Amino acid sequence: MYKIENFSFTYPEEGRVIKNISFGVNEGDFLVISGKSGCGKTTLLKHLKPSLKPKGEVDGLIILDEEIEKDDTKIGFVFQNPNDQIVMDKVWHEIAFGLENTTTPLKQMKRRVGEIVNYFNLQNIINKDTQSLSGGEKQLVNLASVMVMNPKVILLDEATAQLDPVNREEFIKILKQINDDFNVTIIFVEHQLEGLLNVANRLIVMDEGKIVIDDDIKNAVNEMLVKEIFVESLPDYVRVSSLTDELCLSVKDARNALSDFDDFDIKDTEDVDTGILMEIRDLNFGHDDIVLKDLDLDIKQNEIFSIVGANGSGKSSFIRCLAGLVKFQGKITKIGYVDKIGYLPQDPTTLFLSDKVIDDLLAVDESMKSIELQLENLGISDLKEKHPFDLSGGQRQLVALAKVLLTKPQLLLLDEPTKGIDAFSKEHLAALIRGLSKHMTIVVASHDLEFVAKISDRVAMIFNGKMESADTMRQFFSNNIFYTTTINKIMRQNNSEVVLLEDLGL
Repeated sequence: MYKIENFSFTYPEEGRVIKNISFGVNEGDFLVISGKSGCGKTTLLKHLKPSLKPKGEVDGLIILDEEIEKDDTKIGFVFQNPNDQIVMDKVWHEIAFGLENTTTPLKQMKRRVGEIVNYFNLQNIINKDTQSLSGGEKQLVNLASVMVMNPKVILLDEATAQLDPVNREEFIKILKQINDDFNVTIIFVEHQLEGLLNVANRLIVMDEGKIVIDDDIKNAVNEMLVKEIFVESLPDYVRVSSLTDELCLSVKDARNALSDFDDFDIKDTEDVDTGILMEIRDLNFGHDDIVLKDLDLDIKQNEIFSIVGANGSGKSSFIRCLAGLVKFQGKITKIGYVDKIGYLPQDPTTLFLSDKVIDDLLAVDESMKSIELQLENLGISDLKEKHPFDLSGGQRQLVALAKVLLTKPQLLLLDEPTKGIDAFSKEHLAALIRGLSKHMTIVVASHDLEFVAKISDRVAMIFNGKMESADTMRQFFSNNIFYTTTINKIMRQNNSEVVLLEDLGL
């Protein structure tokens, strides 16, 4: 399908982001491309669809299969943010949009749309407004809109970053089914390898614009396990391979390999009564559909309180209510001192106003010393002269967080803070958030259960408009069946209190 030979790419007024890479992609491959934020993954992916090629200086060649070179619609592309792709008001119209633009005969178009709706099981939402859908539903509609064009290749750029764990798993299953049923080539750029290693046949790892690993899944994973810089990028069910003689590529593999394991190192934190910062009583929010209903909650001083739940359950709405950005019914009473509230939205680009990162930050704090310290704490000092919109998704997230932290809030609200962030940056961010909780209260809404388990004092799930099961981190995850960590799924039969990789001494 593709042959890439000595390919390099340089953006205008920037250094090379892709440096002399060569590889091929065969028809029917399920290829995953991973690597740190800013390593060139998305730039490379966009070069594989001619109509999305960014402007810049190119060296080397990208040779396309004759069929896809002649017809760009044979190359589907699914973006990270579902809203970036949806253009029509109704689901059925969104799915038909591509066919309408290729002057497909009406009879054939109706039949094709009907096929796709049934294949993706979208019958219940086909007549809905696209903006009324959850994030998971939107991304499924985007994939259906790509598939209706009968593509030979589907390119995906962090396409599961905004999906909850259940929707993410279903999305990957559908991709694998498409790959198996129709021999469609899948090229998936993704930080989070969970759920992909047992469906893909090949893995490429990039670092600083170069390909450092390119092999079949087993060989590539074995190479990552012996290179410390890449170990953190692997799912926890792979990382436990170091405790056994077997290579584990799924939760089931790890559970079987560690069926007799009993060497636990569980360090529970002491529950300290720090007092109440905010009281939330009878909170209601929603218009046509009630999103939050009679929700009651106390938020404690200097705690990290995390909220999980399905796409569309109300996590972001709750965060926006706390931030005072939407009208709601009920009472949010400040008991402790809350002079400033910092809010990091899901879309960090809404916080950017200037052409340079440094100018955006100076608009909040005129002290270069404070700014440089914040950038250093987040590991992004090298980004201060760049345009925010030229950054990768993960880099934008960290720059936006730096801007929010410079306001010195007493209450920090984070909506999906790990979206698009690589594993190394995520570890760094977790340590930073734990440190920040000494000086402020932090409320996090996230789909990333491993991250939530690592940082949180308490965790709750939003379901049916209410905050359910608010509990200490370990009690929450050890009592859940589906919404729990990978390590808990592996070890619950041995010890249900095992939640973190560190509980196994790793």
